[in-house]
Amino acid sequence: DFERLAADVLNALGYSDVEPMAPGGGSDGGRDIKFSEGDASGAALVTLNKKIREKFTSDLGKQQDGNGVIALFCNVDVSPSLKLDFAKDAIAKGHRLEVFDLERLRSLLDTSLKQVRRRYLGIDDEIAARLRSEVTRLLRFPDAVADKSRAPTLLESLLSNQLPRRLF
Repeated sequence: DFERLAADVLNALGYSDVEPMAPGGGSDGGRDIKFSEGDASGAALVTLNKKIREKFTSDLGKQQDGNGVIALFCNVDVSPSLKLDFAKDAIAKGHRLEVFDLERLRSLLDTSLKQVRRRYLGIDDEIAARLRSEVTRLLRFPDAVADKSRAPTLLESLLSNQLPRRLF
């Protein structure tokens, strides 16, 4: 699921041609996701391995030299000095590096990518959770919720089932 989350993050951020290579497991040659950024090709390296330095070095070594983007997705905090080391290694192979570490992913998922957060982590924002709770309560126990609104038309007030009006 972490590879699928990474693919959805790339799509949401505007990268194109996002293609997970082996999200169910299996050999992917060190490229978990292929994508494009404009004319440049990209490869996403996705890992849950806590030994991030070794994993990045290993996966970067499997990439061909060229002009492209390497996106690293991981579930650990990567220090600024380690990001700099990774960027230097990527540049040496002709690539630009984007690091999506734990804190950057948290920030994205808590702000602009709430739909992705909801899909993979099952976490709603407070407004959506409150609205869902109120609708569920009204549907289960219609008489427990006071009807404070008036029907906007005479015809709507004559309907025997007022639940649709109360929902909307």
